[in-house]
This record gives sequence, structure tokens and C-alpha cells, in this order.
Amino acid sequence: MFCKSCGRMLENENANFCEYCGTLLKEQSFQEIRSAEVYQSEKEEKEEEKPITFGNWAGSMLLPFIPIFGPIVYVVMLIYWSISDKTAKSKKNWARATLVIVVLSLFLLVAYFNWAMQQLVASGFDINAYMQQLNVK
Repeated sequence: MFCKSCGRMLENENANFCEYCGTLLKEQSFQEIRSAEVYQSEKEEKEEEKPITFGNWAGSMLLPFIPIFGPIVYVVMLIYWSISDKTAKSKKNWARATLVIVVLSLFLLVAYFNWAMQQLVASGFDINAYMQQLNVK
């Protein structure tokens, strides 16, 4: 193989650059090869991420409104969608955010109920007397 720039014979047939003058021997430069690799990986990511349908979103958001078991199934599904590799990235992120909000809401609800009960007891409210009045009538 000969260098196109200096004309010298090269010993290494697979060389990317001339040993003598440093001229690029291959037709594609490193940057072109690298940009092609990046483009290919971005293309693969876009192909994997298909948009979630309206029905899928609506079903996901209406799940907690099913009587009796809906909220339980909803939390279980949020956990599944958060950790599953089969779930689309956008739905996975939504499930994680919703799960955080649900946990925070439950924590605040319990904290508020505890505070309200403490305020009732501190004001002199007697729950036992109140329960006896309800049972008498």
C-alpha cells in the first residue's frame, strides 16, 4: 500500500495514517466514523421508545378509581412500571414520580390525622364518652 500524499510504501496495510508524513489513509475520518456510531445509537434509542397510546394513559390514570381493589392494584402497578425493563421510559418516569407523590401524600395524611387527634385530646375531648353516647341511642 502506498501513501497518496508522499508516495512511500507502507508496511502496515491496516494503518489509518502514513508512518512518514501522517496523512490520513482511510477515506472516512475518525470524526465521521464516530458521528455515524452516535447517530446509529440515537436511532436505536428512538426506535425502542414508541409513544404510549391515549388508551394506555387513560387506563393507567383511571385505575385507582376502580371500587375496592383499584387503589391497591394502582400502587402495585406503579411499583411494577417503575422497575420493569419492558415499560416505556416516559411511563417509567411518570410511574416513579406518581409513586413518590402517593407515598408523600400518605405520609402527610397520617401526620395530619395524628396532629388532629392530639388537638382533640388536648382540648378535653373524651373519645370513650363520645362512643358511649353513640351506643346508647
